[in-house]
Amino acid sequence: MMLMKPQFSSMFYKLYKAIRDREKDADGFVSLLKSTCTVNKVDLATIFNNVTPTGDSLLHVAAEFGREEVVELIASHYPNLLSKGNKKGDTPLHVASRAKNVEAIKVILLVISKKAELIDKAEFVMLRNNYQRTALHEAVLSKHSDGVVLLLDAHRRSDLAAYWTWNKNYGCKSPMCLAVTIKNMVILGHLLEKIAIPSDDQAISSGDSPLQAAILERNTVKNY
Repeated sequence: MMLMKPQFSSMFYKLYKAIRDREKDADGFVSLLKSTCTVNKVDLATIFNNVTPTGDSLLHVAAEFGREEVVELIASHYPNLLSKGNKKGDTPLHVASRAKNVEAIKVILLVISKKAELIDKAEFVMLRNNYQRTALHEAVLSKHSDGVVLLLDAHRRSDLAAYWTWNKNYGCKSPMCLAVTIKNMVILGHLLEKIAIPSDDQAISSGDSPLQAAILERNTVKNY
């Protein structure tokens, strides 16, 4: 990844490279952080607030590559980065969900729970990217069943109900409709188990009826 500040390119490149290397543990990353701060005479805030041209922070990178120990380290000390989107509007949770990194998802949700005074968990899991998709949408699109279950458990019942009007309100298909579209009945089952089904008229008027999506996709969906 290229970096926004050319004068720091060498310094930050080493850090990003270290995060992407799954053979290097968290202790090695901490040691590199310390030496980077000392040699370049910068503080940790300067490092962690730096992003790539695509807007990815070190936390985004750690979430993408499944470095859960590094995710926990960064998120615990700089929780503001959890809600920070890149140029696509993706938070680290979006990235981890798309990359099917279940341990990173667990760590992010755990840190959010511990930082309740700073970040509301219910609001956090409903954050949308530039395509109006939440982390749950991304987990569905990635066919990541374990991630879907984790994210569903992180929602409140009232938040889950909002997904039925997602298409109407945000111009993006609901997770249920996406599950039908990608022909993943296991994930659809998880979604329908957790999300209360509204009246047929309400579902159809919102444009988010899974049955409607099934007909459009010419799928045979059983056991609704």
